[in-house]
Amino acid sequence: MEFWLDRGVDGFRVDTVNMYSKPSGFPDAPITDPTATFQPAGMLYCNGPRMHEFLDEINHILARYGAITVGELPHTPDMARVLRYVSAEAKQLDMVFQFDVVDVGLGQTHKYETAPKSYTLPEFKAAISRTQDLIRGTDAWTTVFMENHDQARTVSRWTDDSPRYRVPGAKLLALLQACLSGTQYIYQGQEIGSVNAPKETYPLANYLDIDSCLFISMIKDRYGSENTTELDKAFDALQHLARDHARIPMAWNGKAIFGGFSEPAEAAGKSVQEPWMKSHPLAGEINVASQVDDPDSVLAFWRRVLRMRQEHVDLLVYGDHYTLRLEDRDLYMFVKESQTDGTKALVVLNFTRDEKQWAPPTAQELGLPEDKGVELVPVMLTGGKDRLQVLAPFEGRLYLVKG
Repeated sequence: MEFWLDRGVDGFRVDTVNMYSKPSGFPDAPITDPTATFQPAGMLYCNGPRMHEFLDEINHILARYGAITVGELPHTPDMARVLRYVSAEAKQLDMVFQFDVVDVGLGQTHKYETAPKSYTLPEFKAAISRTQDLIRGTDAWTTVFMENHDQARTVSRWTDDSPRYRVPGAKLLALLQACLSGTQYIYQGQEIGSVNAPKETYPLANYLDIDSCLFISMIKDRYGSENTTELDKAFDALQHLARDHARIPMAWNGKAIFGGFSEPAEAAGKSVQEPWMKSHPLAGEINVASQVDDPDSVLAFWRRVLRMRQEHVDLLVYGDHYTLRLEDRDLYMFVKESQTDGTKALVVLNFTRDEKQWAPPTAQELGLPEDKGVELVPVMLTGGKDRLQVLAPFEGRLYLVKG
């Protein structure tokens, strides 16, 4: 670490930060699926007995440089345990990536052993609430992320990546993420609304990630290499969840070779070699060049919501998060409240392909005196003008609450 710190790095993103200590004896994981060769073992290889001892040693060095740390913290659903890693008093890590949100909809024994969209919106809301609640009344800090190199594209996972809905869906998710407290992490391609590679135009042979290859190998061993039904189900799961989608070369220019991944070489007249992964079949439609100067693009919307986030720091970066109507399976509604002056904002998001009627929350739901009227002042809309109590498909809105 000192080698890099002496050269001026600001900190480290620490991979699998809770996997460096294992229980003595190296016990086997309990058998939860007798048909599987390998069993889920996160409870054994994560959060081992000497983890905090090791992190104390790491922090002793980092503190001398004022360096920051953000670590991956999988298989840690207990918030009290998370706090041991990120509370200021503990002096271990500055923040962690909790996996509660990105694990929604994954299979139980094997993460890909599931069908697409195998989750409910209340489950998604509850996962977000857990990561947001981490900072309420504590000395801890949190992160906000939905994509990285290990996750499929959020437009495909959480909304609808068909041509009609993928832009509204991307803007909906941008508004959601920009309104959550913590340090924002936006993955390359997320800012242009990248989607998973379509099954019809990106064959299984193009999937190169080790997790994908091992999963297909497991399916062949279990059901036979000629069982097209099971292999097709596995392909469906990979098309929805595989890490490959985040690792396809970034689409810079839809008119350039391989989506512009080597555009400078191409412009210089040099031979351009194909990247290690095949280009995205939709690079001609979803790319940076086509969005840079388009005020209605996903990229332009991300720029607007990030500016808006900076204008309402107390509410959107540091505010407390409260989910409203958790059991609503179509709409996601939550309140942000400033920890300094009690100012409130309301976020309402339609996670369906249908136009939805919605009833604004009552004063009681908003934590206001019941004898006071409530005024909602529009701040940011993903669609057109505010149509009162009607939300278009995948439309999201942010209001300031006056009351």
